[in-house]
Amino acid sequence: MIFMYMHTYASLFRLPHHKSEYLSLLYIVAVIRTFVFLLLGLFLPILILNIFLKQGFNEKSALLLVVFAFLSLQITHGFLVTLVSKINARFGTKAGFLIGQFFLTVFLFMLFYQQSTLFVFLNFVLWGIAASFYWISYHTFFLEVGKQKKFGEQLGFLAMLGISTGLIAPILAGLIITGFGFTTLLVICLILILLTMTFLIFVNDTEKLESVIFLDVKKEILVKKRDFISFVGAGGEEIIYSVAWPLLLFTIFQNYIGVGIVASAVVLTAGITALFAGKLSDRMEKNKIEKIGSAGVAISFIGRVFLQTPIFLYIIDSLYKILSNFFYLPLNALAYTHAMDGHKTKYVVFRETGYKVGNILGLAGFLLILIMGFPFWWVFIFAAIFSLLPMLIKEQPEKTEESR
Repeated sequence: MIFMYMHTYASLFRLPHHKSEYLSLLYIVAVIRTFVFLLLGLFLPILILNIFLKQGFNEKSALLLVVFAFLSLQITHGFLVTLVSKINARFGTKAGFLIGQFFLTVFLFMLFYQQSTLFVFLNFVLWGIAASFYWISYHTFFLEVGKQKKFGEQLGFLAMLGISTGLIAPILAGLIITGFGFTTLLVICLILILLTMTFLIFVNDTEKLESVIFLDVKKEILVKKRDFISFVGAGGEEIIYSVAWPLLLFTIFQNYIGVGIVASAVVLTAGITALFAGKLSDRMEKNKIEKIGSAGVAISFIGRVFLQTPIFLYIIDSLYKILSNFFYLPLNALAYTHAMDGHKTKYVVFRETGYKVGNILGLAGFLLILIMGFPFWWVFIFAAIFSLLPMLIKEQPEKTEESR
């Protein structure tokens, strides 16, 4: 019965052809989760900053604590990736998904009670646990049920579906926070995450999973340096955008509704281009598309440092959303393709490790900017550098059969 409803949902949105009904299940869970983070994610750095300000910290100290909080999240996530692979190998990705969503539920619930600095940091550690379990499970399961020759299209469609579903999420969140407070927003997010857990009960692995140890990841890094550095670059710019961009918007607009309006307008632009970028990555050389995207993303970050009027912020972030589709979707499609060529779980853990190294380095750059006394938005220069990393790496030619 559940699959009948999932099939109906899939038909309604004209999902790409897939080999398993489980892919529809993954789409549904991912869309709901994306909606939650479109509701909450944009305002979370602002919420945490305000918590620290209310505790009596000055603005610089509060910003430093925000960065350290996100750093605790990323370190926890990165530290657990091999352990999560072992747990998933023994108990299945269903267990990984459910554990991840359980800890995310606890994290959201504990946001109701953020009263001290230590409490905030402990809660971000819980978020790190949640993220590690969810993303290792997500990427592993996608490799099981996705169609290799259509990874780009499937990822693009998922991005488009998630973004279009959450088109009104940022402005809706701004209105909810302004009218009813953060508590109401958190309750809505909690309900939606609990809903995803009901769908995840029906997840079943289609193949046997293998566990990974740190030495496996180390060997993978040495063999696939280009992939790893690309993931580091993506992780570095991603975390800077996630933390610094909401803070800059709030600094400019000084209200949640203004932040939400800009974000929602930009989301529409991103949704329109996501599917196109995904399909293009299936038809063209992914590395070339990725490099075009990385150059455009870098330009958009430099623009944030110097062009901070509302209209320019909209234009710059729209440019970013468009071009980031040409950066992330080919990169992820390429990652899934490479994973299919070898040990899937090992490559997933390798990918997550690269992202976490990038996340940590990006936050370290943020700390450096703050400690040196520059305006916090100068951290976007670091984001531009991270986004250019894939362009700075020479592609290694593949070995032919004769040369092997």
